[in-house]
Amino acid sequence: MRRLKIISDQMHIPIFDAEDVVTLLSHKRDEKFEGERAVRFFQFRTWIVFSDTTETNYAKWAELMTAAKYLERLEEHHFADNESERLRRQEEESLLVNLNDKPPHTTQRILTLMKDNNAYRQIYDRLIGRRGGFLALLHAPSPADFDRAIHDRIDRMHIICDLIDYRLRYIQHCFGNSKVSTDRDGANHNHALFFCWWPTREIQSKRGRTPSSKSVTTKTMRAWWKKLERSALFIYLIQKHGFDQVPMDVDDDFFIDGLLRSSNDTAELLRFFGAYAYVAEAFHEAHGDLYYVSVPASIPRIPISTSPFSRSELETISQYDEHYLEMTQ
Repeated sequence: MRRLKIISDQMHIPIFDAEDVVTLLSHKRDEKFEGERAVRFFQFRTWIVFSDTTETNYAKWAELMTAAKYLERLEEHHFADNESERLRRQEEESLLVNLNDKPPHTTQRILTLMKDNNAYRQIYDRLIGRRGGFLALLHAPSPADFDRAIHDRIDRMHIICDLIDYRLRYIQHCFGNSKVSTDRDGANHNHALFFCWWPTREIQSKRGRTPSSKSVTTKTMRAWWKKLERSALFIYLIQKHGFDQVPMDVDDDFFIDGLLRSSNDTAELLRFFGAYAYVAEAFHEAHGDLYYVSVPASIPRIPISTSPFSRSELETISQYDEHYLEMTQ
């Protein structure tokens, strides 16, 4: 197994420490500043969908966009509170109230926030300033385009899920099972490719479109595996076991509110990381070659059950030695 710790970008510059983020999201350590958990939560969810950080910038953009949205929330609350106080004083003094009299978006406004609001200053300095300031957002997609890219990726995640599902089922139901003829390499990646491809290989595609009942080609599987192998175990839990940990839409008026609720759902996050740790350790015991993020031992492991192979599935597995070379044709 290959341990993941520091997640870096295309220039090999660190984006975040995966183990530290898991500890933070599991509520095993406190926030270093207000908003840290919410920002890292969305970034981590985005990384699961775009774990090919040396090829894409979505995990980095997620940090910037969430930080900017959080600053906007702090700004609104800060000046709304000040405005309420000002209106109250004017009413007491029987002055004419001008509802349009709000601080303009000037440098002074930002400086005021930096001075009076510690959370604003911390988020800007730690998350936005070190990435080049607000100008760095010019390189990010619009919120709508960002959401669309996430949904497009999610539509392909089933490919990764199917490969992991086969491998975990083989570990749980074939290793040590005297009733099944077990190949010690039967749980590896190549066997998984074959298992997913072989049963529907003869179904014909029509006009360049793959029927829903037909597996994608092994070439396509390999291409998507290369993109998402670092987060494959997280994807498996989301797709196969109902963990709702995909990124929520940025282009939503209640984005930060939803993010705060989800990132503070300690029970669900502990369940998610506990299940992840259980699956990662199962592969580790089977001498798997997958990437994994270390999960604190203090988080209870949540067992994940899989179904045994049917007779037809065992027949597919038995065809590997004779036919695996056909995957390259």
